Amino acid sequence: MAAKMSGNKWDARITKAEKSMDIWHNHAENVYKRYEDKREGAESNGAIKRCNLFYANVNTLKESLFNSLPKADVQKIHKGSYNDNISRVASMVTARVLDYETMCAPDFREAIDLSILDRLVPGLGQVWCSFDVEEGADGQPIQGTEYIKVENVNWRDFGWEPAKRWSKVGYVWRKLHLSKEDFTERFGEEMLAKVGAPSAERNDYDMQDVDKNKICVYEIWDKETKTVLFRYKGIEENLLEMDDPLQLKGFFPCPRPLIANPTTNKFIPITDYHLAQDQYNQLDVLYARISLIIDALKVAGIYASDQGSSIGRMLQEGENKLVPVDNWAMLKEQGGLAGLIEWYPVQNVIQVLEKLQQQFEAIKGLLAEVSGMSDIVRGDSNQYETAKAQQIKAQFASVRMNGYQRDVAVFVRDTMRIMADLAFGLYSDKKLLEIIGDIDEPDQQYIPQVAQILRSDQRTKYKIDIQADSLTQADWALEKGQKQELVQTLGAMIGQTMQMVEQVPQMAMLAVQLIKFSVSGYRGASELEGWIDQQLDAMAKEAQQKVNNPQPPQPSPEEQKAQGEMQKLQMEAQISQQEAQQSAQLEQQKMEFEQQRQQAELTHQQQMNAMELQMKQMELNLKQQEAAMKVRATAVTNQQSLEHTQAKGELALKQQAEKPKTPPKGAK
Repeated sequence: MAAKMSGNKWDARITKAEKSMDIWHNHAENVYKRYEDKREGAESNGAIKRCNLFYANVNTLKESLFNSLPKADVQKIHKGSYNDNISRVASMVTARVLDYETMCAPDFREAIDLSILDRLVPGLGQVWCSFDVEEGADGQPIQGTEYIKVENVNWRDFGWEPAKRWSKVGYVWRKLHLSKEDFTERFGEEMLAKVGAPSAERNDYDMQDVDKNKICVYEIWDKETKTVLFRYKGIEENLLEMDDPLQLKGFFPCPRPLIANPTTNKFIPITDYHLAQDQYNQLDVLYARISLIIDALKVAGIYASDQGSSIGRMLQEGENKLVPVDNWAMLKEQGGLAGLIEWYPVQNVIQVLEKLQQQFEAIKGLLAEVSGMSDIVRGDSNQYETAKAQQIKAQFASVRMNGYQRDVAVFVRDTMRIMADLAFGLYSDKKLLEIIGDIDEPDQQYIPQVAQILRSDQRTKYKIDIQADSLTQADWALEKGQKQELVQTLGAMIGQTMQMVEQVPQMAMLAVQLIKFSVSGYRGASELEGWIDQQLDAMAKEAQQKVNNPQPPQPSPEEQKAQGEMQKLQMEAQISQQEAQQSAQLEQQKMEFEQQRQQAELTHQQQMNAMELQMKQMELNLKQQEAAMKVRATAVTNQQSLEHTQAKGELALKQQAEKPKTPPKGAK
């Protein structure tokens, strides 16, 4: 590893690199003023008008290049076998993580949008990727709170080592404009004391109005020493120094910048405006002249003053009014109004105006040739042009547009590759599982191996690509058509292969591989490939079993006829046997039924006899009980009669004894 340089040497390096960009910076400032339509002198008060066609072209291009969030297309560099489900799932997981980050990364859309604008106006657009995580009260990172931030770097604040091409650049930097509070939080009070508090009187290099009263800190990434330095120009000591904090594959936290028209002599942008500035200036001159001539187009003239105010009143009075003339006869002798009024020659001015407008359109056409912005791109067309002519213009525009789209797609792709390195290198398992979400059941078994691959250097075997058309306006009809095409193609191939496999089972593996090959070519089919592979593998396995366990050969037509006759005789014999068996079973059932009936009758008769005997026994018992009751009643009655007679006799004797004895008659 190379030795680290002192702070003053870094200041000299940066100053030298910034000086090499001075010409471009000055020109870029003027181009931005042109884009913002900032005017000076007579132009500032509207005395001279101009046509800001540059602003219109830039906005049209910008909207054509980036109109929707990108869709990541992740594939293994060397595909090999189509049965490599681990690679397929790894690609799908990577695509899910990147799709999540493009939607959730702070300021991602704004960063790309501003970078494209910087590319089209000053000539250079750049983003910067960083990683952060929330910390708890104990100062430890909280798992699941990690996030990636993508920021736009203003073209004035980004710099690099002077080189002929980007691959030879050894260090890059960006300027951080920090307030006193932010500076103290990052580098401490001691460093703030060495730097000095910001003030309005300070004149830091390239200080913009929006960054007044802020401290300009250089964040330098040195690829040669794999270190990151934070420096303030003018002091020897670095504010902060770190050893490769992000462990990125390309080390730099930024992609190759979106740069306009670099040459092989020096990696410095040349603005699009610079290449067409003569045409833009000519259009301004022509437009200013056209505006002046239009202002001069008016009805004006002179008349003889000795005619009084009648002629003047005629032009000043309202519509549908007659103006009286004092000396009508004299007016007629002088040729009437035509002899008294001389009008301003408007026709000559109109001819000049038409020539200027024709020249304006010619220069605008030349500008389209130079810039590639034909009128068909702006949605403008000539009703008198044929469809073929408009098609040629559209093709011409698309050729030039493809270059812009390719550069933007590569820029976004490189940015997303950095984001993938940050996610799989620094995100916790909890965060990654939250991002990935639910995985189809057939693919869940591969997740442990996929995680091991993506967290190691093996993830470099997977390429991340961005389709240029995914950055422009979403074409839902195209996406729907692609899905329908996939379903139709898959259905047709399955139908054809099923017929082929039925006839030649040995072709099953080839058919399965062909279907997998076709499906893998469709964008967005990775989510279905797990289920498709599962069904295709089952079909191939069944076909292989048929190959391993072949069925006997099919008999000839004569053998088939003989077999049919034999089967017919066998079926007739079986039917006869079944009928005999059924008859025997029926007779057996009848006999069993008759026996059951007789047994039931016998049982019933026995039950009736028993019941009759029981009834007679009950009648006898009742009679015996009745006779006994009569005997007992007679005995009781006799006893009671006897007792009554005895009682009556005793009562009579008692009464006899109690009567007084009277002497017999005659006794004295």
